[in-house]
Formats: sequence, C-alpha cells, structure tokens
Amino acid sequence: MKHLAASGLTLIELMITLFIGSIILSASISQIGVIASRIQFDSIQQSLISGLLFARAEAIENGGLVAACASTTITSSSVSCSATSDNWSSGWIIFIDRNNNGIFDPAFDKSPLAPARAATDDEMLMMRHLESNARITWERDNTISFLANGATTATNVGAFSLCDANGNADLARGININLSGRVRPTDTVSCP
Repeated sequence: MKHLAASGLTLIELMITLFIGSIILSASISQIGVIASRIQFDSIQQSLISGLLFARAEAIENGGLVAACASTTITSSSVSCSATSDNWSSGWIIFIDRNNNGIFDPAFDKSPLAPARAATDDEMLMMRHLESNARITWERDNTISFLANGATTATNVGAFSLCDANGNADLARGININLSGRVRPTDTVSCP
C-alpha cells in the first residue's frame, strides 16, 4: 500500500506568510501617502508658477499692469485680495489692474442692463482656490504686479515658500521672482 503525501501549507506556514504580507502591505501604503503628498506639493508649485507666468504674459500682451494677489475665500459671488498679502494658502487671483492700486476692484453690477464697465474697473483673468495642508507664504506684504514689458518692480522681487503644515521638510518647495519678471521654481526652501 502506497501513502500519498499531502501537499499544501500548514497553519503555521500560512500564518507566517500572512504576517510577512501584512508588513509589506503596510510599508507600501505609507509610501503611497508620501508619494501622494509630494505630487500634491509639486502640483501646487506648478499651478502657482503657471499663474504667475500667465500674469506676466497677459501684461505683455495687453500692454498694461497685471497683478496677482493672495485671495480670501473664493466663492462665485465674492472674490477679493486678502488683507494679508503674504499668506497665499487659500489661493490667488490674477487680474488686469486698470487703476494700478494693487487691489482687485471689480464692477459692482454685472447685470446685462448695467452701464458699461468703467475704465477703472479691474478685470478678473484667473482665480485658484486651494484646500490643502500647504502653507504658501510670499516673503513680502504686497500684491505682485507685472509691467507692460513683463518686468516687475523692486518691491515684487522675492520668493514664495510652500511648506507642509504638518512639518514635513521633504515637501518644501519654493518659487523665486526676479526683477526682469522671471518666475523660477526652487527646492532650497527653509520652512519654520
């Protein structure tokens, strides 16, 4: 009589396999969170750079002052520059600054029967609302304005810092603006 050998896993082998698999799975899940955060911060940095480059291009195309400012909470009926120009964490707006005051002054009545837009009414070009754990700070306390030649003034030369509200220094990003109006990304940022 011949005995057939049983094939398969014992209960202990199965438990060890599941234990090792759970360790590998938990390590990969934590890495997915880190990767997702890096992608989010890269996206925010690129979005702000794109907005600033758009403002510069519009200033050149329109031959006039185009401004970018930190925004308050953006809703469809209420858009304004933030009173604290150094905190851009909620988002930003880009507008043609017809009266050169660095503040978004829209037409009050937008109905079809309203009188034509006044020469001093600013025109919204773009708005971006953010909801993230990124703290975006502009090292100056002013609106960024691009002149008709694409340059900016000495008061608009500076840097943005994009920092993680949870303190993860690996996520820090930055953006520099120079006197000629060039906007450049940087990863050499010091976050508090």
